[in-house]
Amino acid sequence: MSPKFKQELPKLIKEGIISEEIAMKIESYYNLKTDNSSNKLFTVFGVIGSLLVGLGIILILAHNWDNFSKLTKTIFAFLPLIIGQIVVGYSLLKKKNSTWLESSGTFLFFGVGSSISLVS
Repeated sequence: MSPKFKQELPKLIKEGIISEEIAMKIESYYNLKTDNSSNKLFTVFGVIGSLLVGLGIILILAHNWDNFSKLTKTIFAFLPLIIGQIVVGYSLLKKKNSTWLESSGTFLFFGVGSSISLVS
């Protein structure tokens, strides 16, 4: 809530326009509203971070792919998909902020892509 708006609430109470209870409700509403907004910069860095982690995992697996057995290849093919699904489920069930949701969605996107490409 802006400082100017906070200065107006006591004036409105003094003039009898609103009661003190309504002023408290208005103040708590705007305080809750501003606290729930997420920082866009954290969301951007979260998406870029998960993008880099996803691409790094794909590069490491692709570099060493010929040295793995069939069972190891199968496990590595589905591991990013399973980890991404767990992180997305955690983000949705715990109702994390948009940074968690966007980052986990980006990681799951690359998990699906790597699983498809590694299995084929």
